[in-house]
Amino acid sequence: MFKRLLLVCCTTAVLLVASAFADHKFYFSNVSVFINPRTQITECTIKLFYDDIELALSQKTGKKIQFHQQSNSEISPYLSEYLAEHFSIAMDNNAVMARWVGYELEGDLVICYIEYPYAAVLHALEVKSDVLVAQFPDQKNVVQVEYNGSTQTILLDKNKTTQTVFY
Repeated sequence: MFKRLLLVCCTTAVLLVASAFADHKFYFSNVSVFINPRTQITECTIKLFYDDIELALSQKTGKKIQFHQQSNSEISPYLSEYLAEHFSIAMDNNAVMARWVGYELEGDLVICYIEYPYAAVLHALEVKSDVLVAQFPDQKNVVQVEYNGSTQTILLDKNKTTQTVFY
């Protein structure tokens, strides 16, 4: 648990430091997938810079999307649809249906919450993420997967949008 907390804190610190720059030159997201035996839910948190995802959503919808000017209920359908198209997981070669929980703003970040079914026994978890890759060719998507006390970190980008971790 301590390793997971330390990893999440360090990654969040990097995101916050990078967000201090008005025109940040770092394009990355941080994703945490936690298969939680206590709640029996697979919890997913996706952290994105709000200006980057605003651009992607505006391009996709043809409407100006602004997190600080519009309500959660206005933006949530667009954001959940975008993430459903650009982020997914499969457990033991079976695609799993996501349940959108919502999002919140924290500084320059949009923090999105998604839930998936619980897997008490899991041998392989495939993660697909091409979030923001179309808008930013240098986009990196860092994914930390925690299951059964083990954390594995993967890095996805335009050249590698899918990776499987094995247990």
